[in-house]
Amino acid sequence: MKAKEIFNEKDLPAKQKTPTKGAWIPCENENTIRTEDNQPQTSSWTEEACSISYKFLKEFRLLKSQDFKKISRNRKRVKSKYIIIDYIFETKALSRMGITASKKYGKAHERNRFKRITKEAYRLSRKELPSYISFVVRPTLEAKKAKMQDIQKEMLFLLNRADRK
Repeated sequence: MKAKEIFNEKDLPAKQKTPTKGAWIPCENENTIRTEDNQPQTSSWTEEACSISYKFLKEFRLLKSQDFKKISRNRKRVKSKYIIIDYIFETKALSRMGITASKKYGKAHERNRFKRITKEAYRLSRKELPSYISFVVRPTLEAKKAKMQDIQKEMLFLLNRADRK
């Protein structure tokens, strides 16, 4: 029987092993000297260089319903193929964004996808946007076909056009 081992699915482990505590994936240009805990020794500049913020922080969001109502009352509007942007200029130094997607747009997974790709588009292009602007992004029905790059391109175009008006 040993010479002729039989492969049996029951002998396979049900779950794969999780990485151990000391598991570590290096970033580019990272100091690879390790400490006793098997963790890399890093300095602040490497942590900053290797970390990318994927969060849509509170300071960049419209949070209160008052903010959304203020924009809807005093709004100016620009439209494109995939998005509609209502905006106002404010005295605050940061541009802030809100996202709305009603049930008319589609089911929950479609609305969540739109919100997710819009947040990512904003995060990637935040530095290129005009400051002192608060805006709300709404989808058109065509936005279901849009990619994140399409939303990002249109957002930049519309907000820069709004800044020139």
